[in-house]
Amino acid sequence: MKPSVSIALALLVTSCGAEDRVKLGPDGDSGASAIAAGSVTWHGDVAAIFADNCITCHQPGGLMEAIDLHEYDQSYLWRGRIGEMVADKGMPPFPAETSDECPQPWGFQHDRRMSAADIATVLAWIEDDGPEGDPANAQTYTAPEEVHLPRVDQTFTLPEPQNIPPVTEIPDTITCFVLDPQLEETGYMLGMEIKVDNRKVLHHVGNYLSNRDDVAIMDAADGAQDGQFACGDMANLGDALGGYVPGVMPLITPEGSGVEVTPDQVFVSSVHYHGVEDAQVDNSTYDVMWAEEVPPRRARTTKSSTSLTANAGLLPGPHDPTAAPEFFIPANEPWHTEAYYWDPGGHTDRTIYSMLGHMHLVGTEMKVTIIRADGSTGPCVLHIPRWNFDWQLFYTLGDQADPPVLHDGDQLLIECTYNNTLDNPGVVRSLEELGLDEPYPIWFGGGSNEEMCALVLGMVEDG
Repeated sequence: MKPSVSIALALLVTSCGAEDRVKLGPDGDSGASAIAAGSVTWHGDVAAIFADNCITCHQPGGLMEAIDLHEYDQSYLWRGRIGEMVADKGMPPFPAETSDECPQPWGFQHDRRMSAADIATVLAWIEDDGPEGDPANAQTYTAPEEVHLPRVDQTFTLPEPQNIPPVTEIPDTITCFVLDPQLEETGYMLGMEIKVDNRKVLHHVGNYLSNRDDVAIMDAADGAQDGQFACGDMANLGDALGGYVPGVMPLITPEGSGVEVTPDQVFVSSVHYHGVEDAQVDNSTYDVMWAEEVPPRRARTTKSSTSLTANAGLLPGPHDPTAAPEFFIPANEPWHTEAYYWDPGGHTDRTIYSMLGHMHLVGTEMKVTIIRADGSTGPCVLHIPRWNFDWQLFYTLGDQADPPVLHDGDQLLIECTYNNTLDNPGVVRSLEELGLDEPYPIWFGGGSNEEMCALVLGMVEDG
């Protein structure tokens, strides 16, 4: 049964409504026209696609349980917004893209992108006004495979259960937690998995390997050395070690490698909570797998520092205010780029196995390319043409082809594009937070109302 007209109209008022709002894609061509009208139904086709791609978040107890895509009635009511997000590839959240410009033949692990066939099927269902079909003909499907650490050697808990206030009081909270392995000698971490307690409010997590003394200073500066302190998503916490977003698999280093952890280091977890209507409690835990003997290769992560000068690799930009390259994004400029060369260090071959790009609200696109020591252009290793500040993912490379390798003398060319106009929803969001009406010039800075262009790189060192 379809929902009542009164409920559907209420949802239209909140911009979540009917099929005439569906943005089908460039030139209005959804690719669904080749599917016979009336041939796609909820039970026969769409429910299985949503189960495979959407219900990690959109289910009871999930981050977006208000839109329960287990259910036909909810899916029908939200069909307009679903069509917009699916056609624009905004959902499921996986902003990286594969193209002729950036082929990435190795693919990605936990790749959430919907296939072209599934996108066309969903859009055909929406264009046909979302027919329910016969429950007796429901398509059978296999739920997405859950991947866990093959072995758990140590479990960390939060210093205390976290009380998350209602969204009307505090929309977002970012807290850092100290996870101390208390090693007496150097160990090698093979994997880390976050066991989320409350999926309603835990939006995402970033984990770091940090110096014990530095963390103690940050902890004490927060008012009490209690194992937790206020922090930012990309605070200077050390080497990034993966994290969590809904649907992500645990961090597992490539075979034969491990992350070296010394007794003077601790793990720090930066946890972003997003409130819901009522107060919540979270008590998530962290499982770690340790190597039983020293692995032959070292896995490590390193983060680029956004280049600010020519001496640090910054290239001339299209709107530099002086003759020297400068990190500067003018107001009301719809297309601006900042690019620089970065040497991630090391004198052995280094195999790339994971990447995370980082910009703020003005960013729109990011591209990373290997530049060989002889000046030739190597493969593109990451392209994010639809940057989304809320979905900054670790992209772990797959095994469909040999992964990219950095040789001695190679560098990475990191290119970031920005749109500092009111046509960019991120700019509108930033201005609303600041109580401003018009864009202003943007400079480098760690705040979300400033900008960065950074890359976290996971590598395995050979030799």
